[in-house]
Amino acid sequence: MRNFDGLHLETLREDLEEDAKKTYGSLNRTIINLESGTVKTEFALKSLNWSIEKLRLYAQAVEETLLFLVLQRLEPYFDDNRVPHENEFSDLAIFMDIIHGILKDEIDRDTDEQEFLRSLPTRRPADLEDFMHLEVEVLLVDPNKTTLRIVENELLNCGFRVTPVQTAYKALRLAVCTRPDVIIASSVQEDLGGVSLACALRAIPETKQVPVGILTSYARSHRSFVDLPEGIPLIRKGKNFSNDLTETLSNFEII
Repeated sequence: MRNFDGLHLETLREDLEEDAKKTYGSLNRTIINLESGTVKTEFALKSLNWSIEKLRLYAQAVEETLLFLVLQRLEPYFDDNRVPHENEFSDLAIFMDIIHGILKDEIDRDTDEQEFLRSLPTRRPADLEDFMHLEVEVLLVDPNKTTLRIVENELLNCGFRVTPVQTAYKALRLAVCTRPDVIIASSVQEDLGGVSLACALRAIPETKQVPVGILTSYARSHRSFVDLPEGIPLIRKGKNFSNDLTETLSNFEII
């Protein structure tokens, strides 16, 4: 029975791998066609987002962490039906080469995850020429997609490398395996509150030294911050956002 189960699982994995390779092929062709203008933009973006989601499900099913990290960095290039600008297609070609290498077992699965993520391309402002990223990784967590993109763009314009996520649980997984330079999390989350996330990060050995800032509309006296660990700053939304962000990053000696 065990041999049968083992054979069945191996066959299932092979089927998943074959499907993932086909999905990668579709993803790669669509990007090439989008760049050349030989496909309708609306159709291309729907196809791209669907392919990325299928590959994400595969990465979760077979616990392929490196592929999960690549897709996490790739997704913002197309999020909200965003069309990549001309300079970003070179980034997309790099992503395709890396995904191909992972699916072909040409990239060592024991590669250091922190170094791997830092080696990946990240979005940059479309209107800035000769833009250089700072070697600073920011993990940004906010369930509100609009707020997430506003803060992400602000950080990108400052030169930071940003990985945006919408759930605290996904942020925890990323934080543990990639150990970013700073984490900025909304105080309000759909799954785990920002304060609870901050407490969890402080309690985990791999992340207890990572600076954390809480993005909020509330004052520090608000009851939701009673259990906020000492030393974690608030970054207020609205007119105070830029000043609070600058002060927080300066205190963290990030800038």
